Parts: sequence; structure tokens; C-alpha cells
Amino acid sequence: MFAFIYLCICVLLGAAVFSYVYPQIFQKDVYAYNRKKVLVSPVLLWFPACAVVGILLLTWTVYILARSFYGNEHALLYANIISMIFYTIISVVLLKLKQMKSNKTNAFVAGLSDSSKYLWVERGFFLCCFLFVLYLMYYTFHIKDRILYVGGSVCGDFAVHLSMIRSFSWGDNFYTGYTLYAGEDIRYHFMYQFWVGNLEFLGLRIDHALNISSALTMIFASMLLYVLTVKISAKNRAGYIAVLLFYFRSSESFFHYVAETPTEESLKDKLLNNGAYIGYTPNENWGIWGWNVFANQRHLAISLSVALLVVILVLPKLYETFRCFRTLEIQKVCGPSAYIKECFFTKGGWKVKDYRLMILLGILAGASAFFNGAVFIALILMVFFIAALSKNRLDFLIFAGIAGALSLVQSNTFIYGDAVSPEYYFGFLAEAKTFWGVLYYLIHLLGILVVVLGAAFMHYRGVNRYLLFVFLTPAVLTFTVKMTNDINVNHKYLFISCMMLDVIAAAFVADLIQKREYIRNFCVGILVIMLTSTGIYDIHCLKKQNVEKTACKLSMEDPVSLWIKENTDSSDIFLTPPYVLNRVTAAGAMLYQGYQYVCWSAGYDTAVRDAQVAAMYSASSSEELKNLIAENDIAYIIVDADVRVQERYLVNEEVIASTYASVYTEGEGKEKFTIYDTAQILQ
Repeated sequence: MFAFIYLCICVLLGAAVFSYVYPQIFQKDVYAYNRKKVLVSPVLLWFPACAVVGILLLTWTVYILARSFYGNEHALLYANIISMIFYTIISVVLLKLKQMKSNKTNAFVAGLSDSSKYLWVERGFFLCCFLFVLYLMYYTFHIKDRILYVGGSVCGDFAVHLSMIRSFSWGDNFYTGYTLYAGEDIRYHFMYQFWVGNLEFLGLRIDHALNISSALTMIFASMLLYVLTVKISAKNRAGYIAVLLFYFRSSESFFHYVAETPTEESLKDKLLNNGAYIGYTPNENWGIWGWNVFANQRHLAISLSVALLVVILVLPKLYETFRCFRTLEIQKVCGPSAYIKECFFTKGGWKVKDYRLMILLGILAGASAFFNGAVFIALILMVFFIAALSKNRLDFLIFAGIAGALSLVQSNTFIYGDAVSPEYYFGFLAEAKTFWGVLYYLIHLLGILVVVLGAAFMHYRGVNRYLLFVFLTPAVLTFTVKMTNDINVNHKYLFISCMMLDVIAAAFVADLIQKREYIRNFCVGILVIMLTSTGIYDIHCLKKQNVEKTACKLSMEDPVSLWIKENTDSSDIFLTPPYVLNRVTAAGAMLYQGYQYVCWSAGYDTAVRDAQVAAMYSASSSEELKNLIAENDIAYIIVDADVRVQERYLVNEEVIASTYASVYTEGEGKEKFTIYDTAQILQ
């Protein structure tokens, strides 16, 4: 109940903010960037905008207050009460004052009532999208009969998600540390996990908290992508196509997979029985380009929503510049010198116009940095190139200053050292690290989408052609800069670029459709099927890989998880084997060295801790063990079956058992599970 109140306050808060900062977002009519009126429900813009702004502001406020109450048993409770009451009062007062000042119905209320005028097709489409997304989210992560099922293709990422979520909802991780590499800084963008953890704390069951938040933010991103596409293309059908391309990736993999099927083999049986992600480029079979990304990286959609909202609200300034270019061409005053003068040597090119909006967008973008850092970087890159040819360029300086400052504050607060360590690395995952090797890789990875984008480049002139370049910039970053230890992490930038390029591709495909041209439109339909076939088949593979039979199963009443919840806090570091997802990580325990891959890819020195873990478990004497435990600030030691089968060291259980008191034990023999408290020294 309180969790849903929290979500309602988020929307109310966002509405109050926009009513003062940018009330135009609630206007009854929606216009394309070419100033043509389009039949789009305004709710599809202002509802996700209000919700996202409210979620970020309220969630950050709760976190900051909980951090200030650190050490208090009810820190998160007090933070929620204060924040929710404060923002409810402020929002109601602001909306009421705005209504009295304008002497008419508040734009937010008017927007609610006006939404009924628009097409039911639009509502039905997004209702279907929401049900589809919600189904997949619950399919990969759900509770049945008090057992939590975590799908096979997502359990690796959920070692991070679930442990961080529980470190907030069950623990007090407000001077925040990384649950899989405790005792140092937090190089992981954790604020989405805090939001979900807070929803669980407020009463939502863990699967509802994670899945509802994931589905909502995914629909917010879908709505905003639709609105952006319609405003660029002035065609509703382009918006629908863009969402389909967003959901179902383009690739040649499906057709390659079908083509290589021997004639004597049943294609139907092959397609139905296969459960592995298909792909013929490096690591494509990991599922890093399709729906598996959204099922795994639940924190991605809310940041995509922020990026789309920012782009939607700043693009009018770019279109204004190109309208001026068009005027110059009509007046026969054209050429590079005229364009440069219009861009850089006119008052309109630099003056501040929408400072309040840009302050809000700067705060929004900056606040999203620790929801998903990759999306933040991609957004800043795209906005830079939008600003380069836009009117009111100083508005963008306000945006960049605020977003950058907030990002730096967060990085300096949570990270000891550099947030990222960029270095030149050409080629990404392309086997041949050359221009032609990259092009070959993209053609095989993206399939016919490359052809469509090439045709769109030839078809469009002016601003739409420039937008192709703007939306391509995160992809350029993918193939030229290595941001972390693991080059695979760069796939997020290419993924974001593809989402934005889908807008132009959808606009081009929609332009091909003509009334009463049935053969032509049939061919366009075939083109859309070709663009989405691999992505659609990815859904089948996702379902096959996440059946309950092969899922990671965690009891909601597991005694180890409950013991950790009741007896430890986030300052207690556990010495464990390199756990991925199990009942210890699911309790939000702070591990000295957990899942090594995600720790290494985040930039932590896992080799040093691997050596320390081996030394502590294999210590030959109590004195040696006590020195190592004190040096590494270990509060609890776990000895279980996973420790006993480690190949890198031989655990010395006798030394551990004779040095520290056992505070929890279950099982016998090789399956015996014991927790030792290092504060209770036996000798």
C-alpha cells in the first residue's frame, strides 16, 4: 500500500515541477517538430515525464535522508515519512497556487481529462506493450509457493541486483558499498536497486517491487520513443514501427540460422527445440542485443526514459536552426559562410531562452548518472552534437554544467579514484580491427537495418540527416573507446545508438507506405518482418532459457538468509567463496569477494583479494588467521561445500573452528554449512 502511495507521489511531484517549469508539456495538442499538428495523446508525453522526474527526485531525497540518519535503526522509515509528507504538501500547494494564478483548471488536471479524446488504438497498443513487458519480467523473476525463481539467463546479473536491493531493504547500506566487493567504494550505478529496495521496504513483495518498476519504466521509455518518432516524422505509424524495432532487434542471425538447416531436418522442430540465443558475431549468443538485456539489466529502462525525454525537449532548438537554414536557401543566401554566420554569429544562436527547463533537464540527467552511467554518457554525447547546431546554445551550457556537476559530486562521493578509465580501443568486438572489419561486423550484427539506415540517409536532407549522425555518436564511442576493463560493456552504447537510430529507420519505413498502394505496402510489411524476425525469435529463446525447471531457486523462508537479515548489518563483511546468486547474496550480505567477473569488469582488483581469500581459508595457524582477518576487516567466515571444492586453495577448517565461535550451522559432512563470528575468539 505504502509503495503505491510512493509511486503516486512521484507522479504528483513531477506534475507540480512541470507545471512551474514547463507547463507546455500538458498542452492539449501535440505538434511535430515541423509544426504540423499530430494526433497523439499528450498523456504519452507528460505522464512518463512526470513519473520519471518524480521518481528521481523523491528517490534521491529518501536516499540522502537515510544516509544522514545512518546508524539509526529506522533510518529508511524516517527518510520515507519525511520525504513523502514534504513532497505531497509541496506538490499540492504548488499545483493549487498555479491554478489560482492562472485562474483556470490546472494543466495537469486538464491533461487527464483531455486524454479521452484520442484514439483507442494508441491506448490499446501501449496496453498490449505493458502486458507483454510485465509478462516477460515476471517470467524471468517470480515467486511461487514461497520459492523465488530467478531465470537461468538472468541469474548472473541478479547476483548484483538482488544483493544490492536487499542491502537496502533488509540492511542499512546507506554509506553505500558494493555487496560483492565490500569494504571499498561503490563503482556500480546502484540507485535503481535502492529504489526497488525501498519499494520492498514499503511493503511490495520483492518480485512485485522489481517487476512492476521494471515494466513501468520500460513502458515510459516506449511511450517517449513513440512520441519522439511521431514528432520527427509527423506520422503515428512511424511511432508504432519504432517501438517494434526497439522491442525486436534487427539481425541477419535468424535467416542465417534458417538457411543453414539441412534439408532433411525439420525446420519447425529445430526452431521450437532450440533454447540457445542465436548469433554469428562474437558474443551475440550471450543475448546481449535482444530482450535478454532488459530482463537482465532492469536499471536500463529508467535511464533510457531520461535520455529520450531530454532529447524530445531540446530538439526544437535544433529544428529552429535548420528552419533558418531553409530560409537562407529560399532567399538564395546559402553556402558555408552563411550557415556558419547563422549558427555562431547571431544573437539567437547563443541567447538564453529556456533556462528553467534546462536547469530541470540538467538536474534530471545528472540525477540519472548513478541509475545507469552508460546511458548518461551516451546522452551527454548526443546532446553535445545537438547543441553544436542549435539555437540558444547557452541553454545547453546550463544543462551541461548542472548535469556534469551532479555527476562529479556523485562520483567523488561514491568512488575512490576515477569513475571510468577510458582508453583508445578501435574495433569493439569486430574480429578485424579495421574500418572494413567494423562495417562487416555491423552488417552481420544488425542485418537489414544497415541497409534501411543507408537508404534513409539518401532519402532525407537537412535535420533528419544530421540526426542520423547525432544518434550514431554512441556507436562511434563503442568502436573507438574502451571505458572499463571489459570491452563487452561497450555493447550498451551501441544498444542505445540502435534505439535512437530506430527512430529514423521507422520514419523512413513509414514514408514508404502510401494509401491504396497495396503491393508497395505489402512489401513494406515484409520489410518490417525482416527487421524484427531475429528479435521475435529471441523471445522464444528467452522463454526456453528461463523455465522454472532450470531456474535458480531461493526459499523466501531460508534460515540462512533470515539469520543474516536479523543478525548482521552492512558494516559486516563476510569471507565466502566467489558466490554468484545464492541464499547469502540474496540476503544482501556484504561479501569480501563475490562474483569475480562483475567485480573485475567494474574495475576492482580481484587478483589481490583472490590471494587474500586463499590465505585466510588456508591459514596454517590461529595467529596467522587472526592477523589476516583483522587486516581485511572480516566479521564472519562461511565454510560450506563450495569452499571445500575450491581448486585454488585447501581450506583449513580445523584452524577456523578452533579460532572462532560458530554462530550458525546446518547439515553434516561435506554439505555442512557454518558461519563463524570473528568477534568471538576462542583462542
